[in-house]
Amino acid sequence: GKTVIGSHEDKAIVLYKGDVNPRDTEGSMDVENSRDQLLRVLETRKAVLQKEQGMAFAHVVAAGFDIDHIGPLMSFADCFGASCMKDACSRFFHLWKAKHESG
Repeated sequence: GKTVIGSHEDKAIVLYKGDVNPRDTEGSMDVENSRDQLLRVLETRKAVLQKEQGMAFAHVVAAGFDIDHIGPLMSFADCFGASCMKDACSRFFHLWKAKHESG
């Protein structure tokens, strides 16, 4: 069988034991149940990742990254050769843009 780990965030992690045959006597019914379970697992994992992304976005905003200051920060980073800062600003900008386009 398969074991689903307990807590809400860990529901997206499913462990499979290699010695179990996925098709029993009911065949196609098992395949359909496996597909349904896989879809539920993927949906749960997506929700967990969206939650984690939202938390990361909130931490970045709390650390002082603000969309209104990204342009000047990137210019500063470019002038002084701070490539890590420029990359962080660029990633923040793309994340902010994606978050606000998707709602």
